Amino acid sequence: STFSHNYPWALSSSKDRTIIIWDLSNNNPLRIIKGHLDSVLQAKFANESNLIISVSKDKTLRIWCSFTGNVLKSIEINYSGICLDFSKELDYIFLGTMEKCLVVFEKC
Repeated sequence: STFSHNYPWALSSSKDRTIIIWDLSNNNPLRIIKGHLDSVLQAKFANESNLIISVSKDKTLRIWCSFTGNVLKSIEINYSGICLDFSKELDYIFLGTMEKCLVVFEKC
């Protein structure tokens, strides 16, 4: 979800290659996450809001710590990813692509 289930936070992703965690209690940026080399197409919180996944035009999928903004894992993809989500148990990441494919990655 782009909204946290546990905190008053929301996510935005941008052409400027950033992900912003917004604090909805004061409408200010809580954290600006940088690391992608091209536009970030989508970013989502995991169910517990401690992890963020993102997909970018730089053809990477990244897993971030939402509390530090540090990248935990970067996966190079050979697809033009446009949407993504975690499985309910958080052990898989699903990536929808412009090539009309669904690609499944193990999180670990």
